[in-house]
Amino acid sequence: MSTRPDWLREFLQRYEPWIERQLGTTMDRCVLLDTHTLFLNAVVQTFLPGVTLAAPKIGISPDLASKITGVSLPPMTAPALCGRTVSNPSSSFVSRDSIWRVNWYDLPVAIGIAGIRGGIVTVQLSYFEQERTQFQELVIFRQDEAAAVMEMLKEATHGDRGATLRMAASIQTGWVKKVGATRWDDLVLDRSVVDLVKNDFETFFQREEWFRRHHIPFRRGYLLHGPPGNGKTSVIRAMLNGSELEAFTFNFFVAKIDDNDLGELFECAAENAPSMIILEDVDRAFPKNSEDCRRSPISLQQMLNCLDGFRKIDGVQLYCCDSLKHHLPTILMNLDGVDPGDVGVMLDVDYNIATRTGLHCAPLVHTQLGTVERDGGARFSIGAFNTEAEVDTAVAAIADISKWARKRATKSRQLLSATRMS
Repeated sequence: MSTRPDWLREFLQRYEPWIERQLGTTMDRCVLLDTHTLFLNAVVQTFLPGVTLAAPKIGISPDLASKITGVSLPPMTAPALCGRTVSNPSSSFVSRDSIWRVNWYDLPVAIGIAGIRGGIVTVQLSYFEQERTQFQELVIFRQDEAAAVMEMLKEATHGDRGATLRMAASIQTGWVKKVGATRWDDLVLDRSVVDLVKNDFETFFQREEWFRRHHIPFRRGYLLHGPPGNGKTSVIRAMLNGSELEAFTFNFFVAKIDDNDLGELFECAAENAPSMIILEDVDRAFPKNSEDCRRSPISLQQMLNCLDGFRKIDGVQLYCCDSLKHHLPTILMNLDGVDPGDVGVMLDVDYNIATRTGLHCAPLVHTQLGTVERDGGARFSIGAFNTEAEVDTAVAAIADISKWARKRATKSRQLLSATRMS
């Protein structure tokens, strides 16, 4: 199976003339955008007239679907579809009636959309990356229609969709599904428990200004504990449906995952805030006695890193223990791809934050930590006269520098890829 760059090159070489005819412009005046909008599921019915189909689990909003004016394929091609029968949700179990659930499998599609000159061309990517088969929908449109298309895609993604759940290991591959409708009144729990959780959850969103004013991170955590069937999942569904949040979850026991996948989960949740992160079976993933249970490939250190402060910032390496019992108020950290000396200069010049960088007269310590080759790290020394606001400012500064470093690395990879292609 092709890698993603290979797939893109092969696709453009094969269909470029057809795409240009459909959009009414040359390819250098178009935009190629990765998206989770899933237009393709909305056009399946066009090719199966008279067939009753199950509603797609996720896709564009009904309002956007009504604006589709036409659908066409490249010449001499037939749509490749993936279908299976499922129970008809509108029929009773006694009748055992079934209908088809069909998803798009291959080929680009030109879709005419009211108000969008040239419409769009969309295709599903299928490539091999990070030892996984990845799927991603690609949307192509004219640059002079970019503002209208981007606004349309934003509405299609967030409008009229209800609560959704996204799997971390497939955040970039479109694994999304709607969450079953559950109301607070549907919960078969002690009324006092339901009211306590419901009131706390709903009033949390009304208290943002209070959190900001007191320099407290605006987030809320719930630990749901109990035997199977006592209502934990139902409570989560009620939370999601009551607020139409997008939720992100994670399977701790998939073989081909690592700490980066968990970091990606928290990063995507932050980018889509307000959102919810659902972590199930944490006790089984990190058991006290490893002989009793199958352990997760994810490290407990990364789990704790993602749950707190600096550690939720992508690219940050933090060198300290998690117990405060024998811990000095000193934090040593590094940023991927950035020299610690440069980190110190940026913190000093751009944020007026004083740190000490380098080996700190303690080369043997850095030998033990494995940071000698990086010339040590950046050290924060927090004292009794530092405020929580100053700590939050330092965390935000590291997040900004990390974001800049990732953008710089992305541009470098793009330039390298363009050089190789040319």
